[in-house]
Amino acid sequence: MAEIHARGLKFHVQQLGAENTGPTVVFVHGLVMDNLSSFYYTLAAPLAKAGVRTILFDLRGHGMSARPESGYSPRDSALDLVAILDELGVDQPVHLLGNSYGGVVAMHAALKAAHRVAGVVVVEAACAGVPGSCGWRTSSTRSASPRWAWNTTGLASSC
Repeated sequence: MAEIHARGLKFHVQQLGAENTGPTVVFVHGLVMDNLSSFYYTLAAPLAKAGVRTILFDLRGHGMSARPESGYSPRDSALDLVAILDELGVDQPVHLLGNSYGGVVAMHAALKAAHRVAGVVVVEAACAGVPGSCGWRTSSTRSASPRWAWNTTGLASSC
């Protein structure tokens, strides 16, 4: 499945391990010179092989997704992400992994649809523009212990 229509746009979407019964991880790439391929072989394929359902998509205006005349905010992209999950029939909470701008999109998605998100991992993402996230980020990195960690058999609780 490479093409999904959501929110009036065409999105390039790839799923690996769609038949897997483990958790679902959605990868959200960075801005401008990036697309879903940055995660395809490095993280998504090994996770799918280990039993994780992985979903990757090109953000609006990136890669092979449609380029609208306007609507390039993190909020727009977060709503796109949720709509893509709807189109794919994903109804269980997912783990979001966002890199750079994709991390900001992932945080917006978690705020807009908290019931759809099991966890968020951000890599090199600024929290600017995400209401309430800067305080959470600061306090959680000092006081929270990891709730789960990846190992060779899948997601495992550390509690």
